[in-house]
Amino acid sequence: MRKFVFALSTLAGLLLCSGAQAAITLDFSSVTCAGITFNANDPVAGSTGSFAFNHGTNSGQTNSSFSVTLTNGAVGPAAGLLGDITGTYNIGSINTSGSVQQASVTNGAGASHQFSITDASSATFAGNVNWIDISTFGAIGGINANGTINLSGVSYSGTNSDLVQLYQDALANGGIVTLSFQFAPAKSLTQLTSGTGTTKTSFSGSVSTAAAPAPPSIVLASLGIVAVAGVSLLRRRRQLLLTAA
Repeated sequence: MRKFVFALSTLAGLLLCSGAQAAITLDFSSVTCAGITFNANDPVAGSTGSFAFNHGTNSGQTNSSFSVTLTNGAVGPAAGLLGDITGTYNIGSINTSGSVQQASVTNGAGASHQFSITDASSATFAGNVNWIDISTFGAIGGINANGTINLSGVSYSGTNSDLVQLYQDALANGGIVTLSFQFAPAKSLTQLTSGTGTTKTSFSGSVSTAAAPAPPSIVLASLGIVAVAGVSLLRRRRQLLLTAA
């Protein structure tokens, strides 16, 4: 009996430990005078408009659109590094449900649709980004808000520990980039893709990786299976003892 309890406790501990390591997350926000620009004059076939990301204007930021702010919720070695998002992205047909508007996003013309972060030694983490979808709700907008894996073909040869982990995890499990923006007063997707000219605002977001360890639901399910097996074993042993008596 004691051996069984010990084995059950050990297995439970191993299962919990296997799900304890979280995937890395780097938060970022647009640098001074950079932002996301919506272009209502760029409706290619099958789209209602497009968007792209602008560079900052301050010294040292003229080739960047954002900077890393936090690493896993606390300042880490990647905090303060500059990054960029290149390419034009097309907004598909808009679907409206109440106050929510949503549309698919596809890569626009050109070969470069990259998300990148450059370290202090000028080595660059880079990957191909596909934004999946875009939505607006009141003053708030989101891109890939569902957290779908959308960063692929990653590369990095530098030594920044955050970027090394991001690269290794994204290479093994896929990367996830999400982004949000705000307008005051509020603007819907229809407004952002109607009329003439462009509309620009700041943005923030995060880049993370799909977790390799089992999620809590799987861990709990595994513990449940172990517990059920344990109860069944104890019942069987009790029945054998009663029969012998």
